[in-house]
Amino acid sequence: MTPDGLIGTTTWGQTAQHWNSYFGTGVDDLGFLNKLIDQMYTDYDIDLSRVYSMGMSNGGFMSHRLACELSDRIAAIASVTGSVALEQYDNCSPDRAVPVVQVHGTDDEIVPFNGTPLFTSSVPDLVSFWVNLNNCSTQADTVNLPNISTTDNSTAQILKYNNGDDDAKVWFYVIENGGHTWPGSILNLPNVVTNQDFKASNHIWEFFKQFQHPDPAEGTLIPTSNDDFLLENIKIIAYPSSRKLVVTSGKENIQKIQLWDLLGKPILQVNQGTPQSEIHLDLPNVPTGIYVVTVETDESFFTQKIFF
Repeated sequence: MTPDGLIGTTTWGQTAQHWNSYFGTGVDDLGFLNKLIDQMYTDYDIDLSRVYSMGMSNGGFMSHRLACELSDRIAAIASVTGSVALEQYDNCSPDRAVPVVQVHGTDDEIVPFNGTPLFTSSVPDLVSFWVNLNNCSTQADTVNLPNISTTDNSTAQILKYNNGDDDAKVWFYVIENGGHTWPGSILNLPNVVTNQDFKASNHIWEFFKQFQHPDPAEGTLIPTSNDDFLLENIKIIAYPSSRKLVVTSGKENIQKIQLWDLLGKPILQVNQGTPQSEIHLDLPNVPTGIYVVTVETDESFFTQKIFF
């Protein structure tokens, strides 16, 4: 997924798309991204232990915020040319060690490598913050990347801080002479150095693949219907561990419940001789998987995906 922040005007007058990472817009982007994970879980049954966040510039700021405040859902993050607003440090209290990749050019004029007074610390200080927070080794293993492109006016090295809690790592890609760009990008901006010695996207994915969240927050299945009336009055809750299904209706009477697999094969049908407002079903023989539940009431028809 590649969601975007909303268009907003910053305190310094710039109007553009921004994530609310202590600047940009006043919307609840943290809540939005939290719910987006649940939507992906509902629609695609994603592995909740492998949810990662990667962003550039303001997207990098937001990725750091997710590591700080949504560590129960995010397995690892990467920031390219992003940083952390000074205010954010006071709100950074992850529940666990979060693996971090930071990619930054020393000549970045948008998010300066040495920080911006009263706004951001230096990027090395940001890296040190995560190294200390994750309890990583403070002595980095330095890897100089081969200077494959001799015409890009830059070189790159990785400072690897390993052996953190739960094997967390913090890897810092320092792009000598690099600007506010994505290493390996085919887009070359005038008078801005883009390193071509490695592809940041590939390196970040290789980093992410090392990590699974040890105890991700349980996902919430979101009803597929957009009808507010139904959302307020029909609730379907699956309990995978006990193989129970509970269907409740706040204002209507439940007449029929059907359970289908994703190929449309009927698994179960319950017809109520006397309509009820709450029904509990024991389903001990239903195999693990995703199913669709349909509920018929006096006045409506409701559909929702569940996971057992």
